Amino acid sequence: MVPHQSGGDSDSTTASAQCRVQSNRRSMVMHLTANPFQHVEDSAVQSDAILSAAVTQTVGRLVVMPRLASDRTHIGSKDERAEISFGVSGNGRAVIEVQVGIDAKNTPAGRHHTTVVMTITSN
Repeated sequence: MVPHQSGGDSDSTTASAQCRVQSNRRSMVMHLTANPFQHVEDSAVQSDAILSAAVTQTVGRLVVMPRLASDRTHIGSKDERAEISFGVSGNGRAVIEVQVGIDAKNTPAGRHHTTVVMTITSN
């Protein structure tokens, strides 16, 4: 993944990255997760994370499903992981735009951070 922001840091409520996928007639599952944002100065202060991804381009005979996915954490409901998955099969290339954002309505002032993890399982 290549972040659109220098070093992956963003001065806004969202950050984005581009993921380029190439497949050679294999099937794979791409799974992305994000935890709640933590305040940089006080890690006990958390805010919900919103994770989304969209397939913006495919080349060749590659199928990526779904084309759009999103999830969010719900700290108040003890759901502390946003998770989305894409199934990929065929032969070709795809571009997937990934975004992670912070729930700005309930966020205290200051700097916050989270980590997005992508795992790929193939057969």
